[in-house]
Order: sequence, then C-alpha cells, then structure tokens
Amino acid sequence: GHFGGRTRVLWLGPSAVPGELAALRTRLVGALQDAGVAVDRPADFAPHLTIARGVIRPPRDLALTPVSWPVGDFALLLSRQDRGGIAYQTLRRWALR
Repeated sequence: GHFGGRTRVLWLGPSAVPGELAALRTRLVGALQDAGVAVDRPADFAPHLTIARGVIRPPRDLALTPVSWPVGDFALLLSRQDRGGIAYQTLRRWALR
C-alpha cells in the first residue's frame, strides 16, 4: 500500500487482518478509552511494515511471495522525526501468551 499526503510511505501489510491481531487491537483501544485516553480514528487500522518513505508514486503490480511472521510480543514505540529521518524509542514491551 501507499500512504499519500505528507508521509508518502510505501508499505507492506496483510491482505486481511489476522483475527488475533484485530482482537488484540480491539482490547487495546478499549483499555485506552476506559483509561480516558482519546484514540484517533479507532476503526482505522492498517497493520504494516514501512519499506520506503518519500514515495511520490507507488509502483504498480508488485509480485510478492506471502510470508509467515509469528509474533511473540508487541511494543509501544515513540517516534520522532528530525532532519536525519525518523527515530524510534521503545517505551515498553509486552509478551503475548
């Protein structure tokens, strides 16, 4: 996929969100809302891996081989953009059971 606008990000993601991931996100959004934290566009969810930034026109017809990507934990990251690019800092990590 491609996020346009200011970000111009080319990304890879699943053709369908795995049920376990959708359920995890639903629980996380619910916990945030219960704690009084506003969640921007809670229905908007595009799990993805960013592969390029600054992409003006995404390539057409990419032939990709599906991959299996087991996940054992997830993390809360803080992202900061500066002149050198984007830096990520892991704030906390949680194991999945």
